[in-house]
Amino acid sequence: MNNRIKNAILVNYLEEYSIEVGLKEVTIKGKKGTLLRFLKWLDHKSFNAKNCRAWTRELSKIGWKPISIKHEIRVIRATVKFLYDRKFLKENFASQVPYPKVPKKLLDIVPVETAEKIIIAGTTPGTGDGQLYYPESVNSFLDAATNYVLATNTLNNRVEAYSNTATALTFQANFGSP
Repeated sequence: MNNRIKNAILVNYLEEYSIEVGLKEVTIKGKKGTLLRFLKWLDHKSFNAKNCRAWTRELSKIGWKPISIKHEIRVIRATVKFLYDRKFLKENFASQVPYPKVPKKLLDIVPVETAEKIIIAGTTPGTGDGQLYYPESVNSFLDAATNYVLATNTLNNRVEAYSNTATALTFQANFGSP
């Protein structure tokens, strides 16, 4: 890689452009980490689409997750677009560096028994009308090694349960009124 391009990345893109567009310091620091890793790997190789793709394959080989690789590619593609727009590169090859396929997270399905426990944990029996009252409250209960913290809200008829795996489960229904 020639020093003109390296300087354009480290000075023009990271320092000047990032400040021009108002990026936060933590964002600039993250971009700098990505670009320094990339430049170290690139060493004396050409800065082109082929080597950018090779770098992403290398990240995959050493065990990086697809979502992390996607972040790195996002920074590289933005850098390529910047360098092309500012005439440091003759070709905009950003679109030739594909994002990896990131698997979608499957939703946790709450068993009926657990959903009933969640609803009952945040309620108190009503009087006379056979319905349950839902006070503003936070309760918790343990179900099959999963600790749920329950927050009930009468204002918008919402019950929110958070598991110890930080998964938010939301239920909404027409509740009885006090």
